[in-house]
Amino acid sequence: MKGDDEWKRIRSIVSPTFTTGKLKAMMAHISDIADQFVTNLGVYAENGEVVDMRKYMGAFAMDVISACAYGINVESISDPNHPIVVNAKKILSVDSSVGYVISVLFPPIARFLRLEPFDRNALKFFDSLTERIVNERKESAKVATIEGNKKSDFLQLMIDNEKCDKDFDSDYNSDEDINVNQLQESTETVIKSSQTLTSDELTAQGILFFI
Repeated sequence: MKGDDEWKRIRSIVSPTFTTGKLKAMMAHISDIADQFVTNLGVYAENGEVVDMRKYMGAFAMDVISACAYGINVESISDPNHPIVVNAKKILSVDSSVGYVISVLFPPIARFLRLEPFDRNALKFFDSLTERIVNERKESAKVATIEGNKKSDFLQLMIDNEKCDKDFDSDYNSDEDINVNQLQESTETVIKSSQTLTSDELTAQGILFFI
């Protein structure tokens, strides 16, 4: 858990991702997933079958989050054993153990006892996934610079932020972004911190999408 200046630094980096313009760019993911969702329900309707809407809505949410965070449509209804689905469920599973309670309520004690609130293997999976996607995107950017082929998801926006290091290019540096950062600057300390997320911070932000 981050606090004080570190929390403000992360907020100043991540907040521009959620401006109206950036969210609209992610609508293509949501629209495609919604179309597939309706198509799947149509098959049940034609056959007169009963639909478990709780299951379907959960799968829809999982697909949208995965697409908006990582640019991957896992199609969890047809592939419930997709690694992202399996590990996201581990992260989301409710654990009433003493270790979990200590991790949430008393982080310093948890760190001393080496307790973690989430499944260790699931965290390693998302850490590896994030690192792989970031590396692949950076390598692709070296050989292809066509703007229309650029992904519109959280990780891509963070990669763009790292590349520009606070000075967004004309495609992303909208007045809305400037206004957001101006509001944040009024609460930041004089100390200038890094304007990019570390690997662990990037992984954590991706996991927060599921939570």
